[in-house]
Amino acid sequence: MKTTDKIMLSAVAAGAIVAGGLYYLDSGLHWGWYAGVGFVFAAGWHSQGIKHVAAERLANRDVSPKS
Repeated sequence: MKTTDKIMLSAVAAGAIVAGGLYYLDSGLHWGWYAGVGFVFAAGWHSQGIKHVAAERLANRDVSPKS
């Protein structure tokens, strides 16, 4: 499994956890709030994860493709 796939799976899981936590805290909101907050959190997690991996590879001077 590629690193980007692992980051995507962890982002989706984190987004679901955040949406579930929001539902636990306030279950009276419209369903769009849970979906929107979870999606925005997952998108941010994914974006930062990709940037982190790229910066780490550049810092280590490892620019070869990884699988």
